[in-house]
Parts: sequence; structure tokens; C-alpha cells
Amino acid sequence: MDIKFIWAGSDAKAIVYYITNYVTKSSLAFYDMFALAQQGIKSIEQQQVTYGTESAVEKSRK
Repeated sequence: MDIKFIWAGSDAKAIVYYITNYVTKSSLAFYDMFALAQQGIKSIEQQQVTYGTESAVEKSRK
């Protein structure tokens, strides 16, 4: 195993970006992600219709 200390900030940022990108890689296709986002938005809109559209500020004043 090759281990190297990273002195430069730009190198550290690059390795953090690479690892983060690798770990969060998604196996879902774009259309699946889009459908999931669309379903989430519909759910939020339905909750607003069901429970009213009061903002968090208005709710906190009660």
C-alpha cells in the first residue's frame, strides 16, 4: 500500500472531492432520479393542501 502525506491544500481538496464523488456515486438512471424528485414534490404539495399552507413563521407565532 502506498501512503503519501498531502501537504498542499489544493491536493487535499482534490482527494476529498474524488472520495466524495466515488462514495456518492448513484446507480440510478437520470429518469429514475427525476421520477423520484417528481414524486417527492407531489407529496409535499399534497401535504400543503391537506394541512394548509401556513409558513413556519406563521406557525411559530401561534
